[in-house]
Amino acid sequence: MATTISKKRKFVGDGVFKAELNEFLTRELSEDGYSGVEVRVTPTRTEIIIMATRTDRVLGEKNRRIRELTSVVQKRFNFPENSIVLYGEKVANRGLCAIAQAESLRFKLIGGLAVRRACYGVLRYIMECGAKGCEVVVSGKLRGQRAKSMKFVDGLMIHSGDPCNDYVDTATRHVLLRQGVLGIKVKIMLPYDPTGKIGPKKPLPDNVSVVEPKDEVVPTVPSSEIKADVPIRTQIDYLDYIIMRAFTKSLTVLLSLSAFGFTSYMLYLLLKKDNEDDLLDNYVQTSKHKTMEITIPKAVVRSLIGRNGSNIKRFQEQSNTRINFRSQEDKQDTICVIRGTVDACDIAYSLIQEFINNQPVINSEDLWIPAAFVKNIIGRGGEKISEINTVSGAKVNVRNEQRGLSSARLQLVGTCEQINVAKSLIGEIVEQCNLEKESMQKRLAKREPRQPSKLIDPVQEIDSPKYERLSPVPGRQEDNQIEVYVSAVESPAKFWLQIVGPKAVELDYLLNDMTEYYSKPENQHIHILDEVNAGDLVAAIFPYRAEVLEVNDSPEGKTATLHYVDYGDGAVLPCKDLFELRTDFLTLHFQAIECFLARVDPRWDTWSDEAINLFEQWCHVAQWKKVSARINGYTVKEKVRAKREGSPVPGVDLYDVTNNGDIDVAEELVKAGFAVFKKGSDLRSNSRNTSTSNVSEASSVS
Repeated sequence: MATTISKKRKFVGDGVFKAELNEFLTRELSEDGYSGVEVRVTPTRTEIIIMATRTDRVLGEKNRRIRELTSVVQKRFNFPENSIVLYGEKVANRGLCAIAQAESLRFKLIGGLAVRRACYGVLRYIMECGAKGCEVVVSGKLRGQRAKSMKFVDGLMIHSGDPCNDYVDTATRHVLLRQGVLGIKVKIMLPYDPTGKIGPKKPLPDNVSVVEPKDEVVPTVPSSEIKADVPIRTQIDYLDYIIMRAFTKSLTVLLSLSAFGFTSYMLYLLLKKDNEDDLLDNYVQTSKHKTMEITIPKAVVRSLIGRNGSNIKRFQEQSNTRINFRSQEDKQDTICVIRGTVDACDIAYSLIQEFINNQPVINSEDLWIPAAFVKNIIGRGGEKISEINTVSGAKVNVRNEQRGLSSARLQLVGTCEQINVAKSLIGEIVEQCNLEKESMQKRLAKREPRQPSKLIDPVQEIDSPKYERLSPVPGRQEDNQIEVYVSAVESPAKFWLQIVGPKAVELDYLLNDMTEYYSKPENQHIHILDEVNAGDLVAAIFPYRAEVLEVNDSPEGKTATLHYVDYGDGAVLPCKDLFELRTDFLTLHFQAIECFLARVDPRWDTWSDEAINLFEQWCHVAQWKKVSARINGYTVKEKVRAKREGSPVPGVDLYDVTNNGDIDVAEELVKAGFAVFKKGSDLRSNSRNTSTSNVSEASSVS
């Protein structure tokens, strides 16, 4: 009995693991074409195959993302180290994958496409990919306040029996729209495939194969089943019998055809008069039809047709005509072709002219907003800008004039009332972004320095403006400079930056949560590490997120060399002071970015202590004072971290922003005699001339 319970528990546990794993991967890879997961258990390890339509995004650059997913899954489901492997496999036929098509339909609805049009597009694509049948169901508040369901079906679909498990692929998704949550269900009937690539190998139980009938053999000698003393005919009598029978059949057929032909001829004469009358009536009716062509502006065609052709269908029903459009190349007008009777064409012409005359005047207006707020205007998947278009009735387009501009141009097309409503909606979003930016700046201003200041003379800094306002003209953000903090320094050839922005605020909140969580002894007891290895991500004291670079033995016990992934510096701590890092504390990307000072090399082989101290003084290391940075090239560094390959290291130009002007740190090191410019580098200072333009908007809420 114990064995049976053990098997049941293992079966249930495997099912729960696969369900939780599928939910986790669906959430993490929803925008990367995730289409399912397959788990294979071997004696040595567990293999997880992730099916997706975009395997390059699942794997990541240099397989970095698949390694991060492996680490998170290993920690989340308590797998031993090196006992789990994740692979990415491309879906063979995207059109026969229900999950992929459900996600495709979901993003179409988020993008503002009509439900019926989106469902028919998915249905047509699935059938073109070779499916035997398809069923798409969308339910929820589709048009009004009353929830209803719409079903779209094509081809053959089975609904019961064991073959459903092999032949029907089903997926369910939910999409949040302005009117509420809609449910999406996609079912695909896979085709039979003996190879098993695009469908099941075994055929359906009711698959009927038709057997061709055998050729009938005419006996040359008659036979009889009657076993009696009847004299058998001779061969000559039998041939006479066959000839007589054939003659009788031929005569019968000939007489039947003659009777049928005579009857048909009489009917033709009888109905000939009626046919001639019908042809005459049709000729008279056809002669009353006409074709009318009128020229209308192209700008009015879309409104004239209406959504899903509603307006043009109404005109056709009211006038009893057929209306089509014929475009003209290199012309601003379109030909409208009306077909029908003379009176019907006149009615349709008057309806169209009345509609055109009643059309409001369409205007176009440009609106400039801070470039950092553009993504807030667009929203996730274009949801926000679609809502603005729907509510206001105007068309809002984002124009990318030139990279490096601090302002972006929005083109508003519509009537004056529609444009005013759109401007008010956009103004509300910009005002909200300004409030969030002000809150972020107040939060960052409360940061305490991690190191004492090395400044000899205090430097007066420039205050950032509190608000970003709508601007009638664009402003130039020169050289794409961004505001950063210098968090740690080894030398001018190796230091770490934090970008000033919402992520820095999220880091502060994360550290507060970690401090509150790991300060409790019961939580520390839960996350005690049995073993610490190089490459592990741990929670160190303070607490900070850290990566273990090296583990050493000492008389006091094992110690670990740490790298603080959010600041760049490190420490050596006893392994007993390290704790397992909770998986949700890994959602925020590591904030420390390794960089090197571009354009200069040390005067001697290495950077001297005086040069490093001077560099730290100008950069305000760990003082949380903003400096300006501009990317100026990349280089590839050696792999020094335990298990993760590093990205190309950016070279930056640093500028200390003051009221007296911008201090080019590289140029100051050269003037002080600690550095020399590299051959072929730009020796000119790229700092900005006026202090009032120093405010970078790369740190705006984005």
